[in-house]
Amino acid sequence: MGLIGVYIQPITLLDKLDELFPGIYDQSKLRTLQRRVNKWLATEGPDKEVIFRQTHEPGAMALCDYTWMNALEITIANQLFTHKLFHYRLIYSSWTYAQVVLGGESFASLSSGLQSAFWRRGGVLKEIRTNSLSAAFNNHYEQQVYTERYQKLCKFYQVQASRNNRGVAHENGGIESPNGHLKNKIDQQLRLRGSRNFDTMDDYQSFIESIVAKINRQAKSRFAQEREALGELPKRKTHDYSELYVKVTSSSTINVKRVTYTVPSRLIGTQLLVHIHDDKLDVFHGHQLTLSLKRVYAPKSLRSRSVDYRHIVHSLAKNTYEAILPNVTTATLHQELNGRLVKDSVLCTDGFRAYIGFARQQDVIHKRLAVPAGVKTIERVFHIQNVNAYHSRLKGWINRFHGVATKYLDHYLGWFRQR
Repeated sequence: MGLIGVYIQPITLLDKLDELFPGIYDQSKLRTLQRRVNKWLATEGPDKEVIFRQTHEPGAMALCDYTWMNALEITIANQLFTHKLFHYRLIYSSWTYAQVVLGGESFASLSSGLQSAFWRRGGVLKEIRTNSLSAAFNNHYEQQVYTERYQKLCKFYQVQASRNNRGVAHENGGIESPNGHLKNKIDQQLRLRGSRNFDTMDDYQSFIESIVAKINRQAKSRFAQEREALGELPKRKTHDYSELYVKVTSSSTINVKRVTYTVPSRLIGTQLLVHIHDDKLDVFHGHQLTLSLKRVYAPKSLRSRSVDYRHIVHSLAKNTYEAILPNVTTATLHQELNGRLVKDSVLCTDGFRAYIGFARQQDVIHKRLAVPAGVKTIERVFHIQNVNAYHSRLKGWINRFHGVATKYLDHYLGWFRQR
């Protein structure tokens, strides 16, 4: 009897028998029913899928996959590090390569991982097999269609690309099972190390490489046989990044993959070429590398920002606006300042609570300084000392008048600005 491809379990049959014949088939009959069902399946049941064991030839095939590492709770500089590992493995010798991946299954990470494995190993083999990686294949189509970039990468190294059949789990066992073994080895070494925190990502990558080196030492004899069957490498690597042309906005920002980055204001209005790597953006003006930015990933369908205020702080300091408010509330702030804060602005304030609601309404970044507690700067950049200095100069100037009528205060402010 079939139910969505799975036979009805003996416990379910027992429940049905008890329903049809109350009091006759109780739980004491379960073991007997289980034995009879198993016997029926063995003699009369449907045919099972047969797995044909393969004999792998040296240099014939490699497998690659991504695996999440979040369960190991790795931290970088005491900050939780969300990431994957790119895992590459030769079928014949079990030679292994692993690389930390920040963003996920992108072409940049796939190209970088594959090429690093090729050159670390010292040769290429005949076939690379993956699962249905979105970076390598267009999953919108049932037929096997390679993306243009992945085709070019494989053609450059003269490697045949293939993938597992969908829904056939055992076809990926040659990499899925080693994924688990590798993560277990990493977890064990972390326990011996006594800490899951690393100062930098480079330190963490070096830690991973030391574990992989131990795995490869165990595969040394079989890899020596496989090395003879590897194809030659080309003279150089090919691109491991994607390209995007962007124009710098009047706010001194560029937009890449749903993330807004600031750039030096001298680039406003220019067109830039961005090389998008897994961990960084290389920004070119013409053929000259202008700057490199740490890559930021926006969560799911949301947008994100990467703001370096050294790019724009000089412009922020030039603009001063004054307003007279009857009281400081979220409503009065919204009435006076709505529309004056451009997108991606940063609002630096003291600890007054009304600013919190106003910043949320305006959808701006809010840096709130607890001045009474001695917090005068945040991240060594954000402060309100310019505003406090302006207040001091204004009070020193206006005190000469020994009292000013509130209804004329706006005129005095204008006079102070123009003096």
